[in-house]
Amino acid sequence: MVSQYFGQYLLTKGILSSKQLCDVLAYEQSVRAFLGVIAIDAGVMNAQQVEKVLQIQHRRDRKFGEIAVEEGYLTSGQVEHLLQTQQRGYLTLSQAIVDRGYLSLAQLQAALESYKVENKLNLAQVGSRHSHFDGAVQEFLDSDALGTNAEYFYDYVALTMRNIVRFMGVDPFIDTQGTPLDGWLICQDIVGEVGLSIGLVMEDSVLLNLARCYSGEKLTKIDELTRDCMAEFLNENSGIFLVNMSDRGLELDLKPQQIRKAGTKPMENAYRIPIRVSCGQLDLYVAFTK
Repeated sequence: MVSQYFGQYLLTKGILSSKQLCDVLAYEQSVRAFLGVIAIDAGVMNAQQVEKVLQIQHRRDRKFGEIAVEEGYLTSGQVEHLLQTQQRGYLTLSQAIVDRGYLSLAQLQAALESYKVENKLNLAQVGSRHSHFDGAVQEFLDSDALGTNAEYFYDYVALTMRNIVRFMGVDPFIDTQGTPLDGWLICQDIVGEVGLSIGLVMEDSVLLNLARCYSGEKLTKIDELTRDCMAEFLNENSGIFLVNMSDRGLELDLKPQQIRKAGTKPMENAYRIPIRVSCGQLDLYVAFTK
């Protein structure tokens, strides 16, 4: 399977536009079976067990299969078999690109070969990096400019993208062509040995669509409930980041979220990461305050 990381490469090189990449990711997603559903279908997990794993994912930055093994629901061998079943059950990104007519087979082959050469990967390794956003984040941002804070920055941004997949069921990518947004700002401060100020900026349509995905509710307008849904996503995302940092011996705390209409640059000295999903763009801002 060709990873989403390959899609990010195609965007960075100008081989696909952000609109085209968003389209093929959505096309691929539409025929992908969730691992928990496959486990139920195979008779190796029941619905209650799958729900328990999903609940744990709201507290811990772990893959579905890893948690299922820890909880004693699956063996490592069963997880591997389910993953193979999942991969066989949906179109790869490369097939989706060809099906949509964005690249010919010859163009796709050339892009794959150049990608593998630049990243020193074979095809199996390319597939193994699916849904791992760390590399894309590190390519987008200048580690020298971030200095000693680079590790925390990469961790927070990559975690945010993983949690968009987990909790909203959509595939995000860093849109190198994305321009700054002016819309709703949802922000939160992280305090302690390291200080971070986090902001999410999105326009009305994206706020509404993502709030629907996150809550599972049929929201129809921008109201307090809609705004609170996205504020809770930010709070949950930051809370998982704090757990990750605590595991490394770094104790941090969260301040309450705030929601308001944003300007183009919501925080001083903030780094902007334009994230594209199927319903549009959202900007993630991260500023170091300590």
